[in-house]
Amino acid sequence: MRSLIRVMLPLFAFFTTMMIVARATGLVTPARIQAGLEAAREASPIWAMAVVAGLLTVDLFIFVPTLTVLMLAGYLIGFPLAFLAGATGLYLAGLVGYGLSWKYGEALVRRVVKDETRRREMNAAFRTHGVAMILLSRAAP
Repeated sequence: MRSLIRVMLPLFAFFTTMMIVARATGLVTPARIQAGLEAAREASPIWAMAVVAGLLTVDLFIFVPTLTVLMLAGYLIGFPLAFLAGATGLYLAGLVGYGLSWKYGEALVRRVVKDETRRREMNAAFRTHGVAMILLSRAAP
């Protein structure tokens, strides 16, 4: 379990830092998201859907207030289109995250946890508690 925490802490620190930087710089704010969605909606509802799906996908790498994006999308382009765009963006984020983990995850774990025994313990802990870990991580910012 200790090895798993050793892998999770740097990831938590990285994403928390990204969130703090995004908030401190004003890079991603509800007002900016609303302005972008309104501009995309004026061009075409399809563009607004693409912006929503893109923002939700990019949330994998940088902090994007997901709930704000989804609520603004529903308000600006209506429930059916917002639902489709939101589902698409969240699905793409999951698919990209899975693909990156599949391709680079083992190498990253080997770099962080050098001891083979500890890696096996970490894998066993994840197999035992993995679903709970994923559910709890979805609640984190």
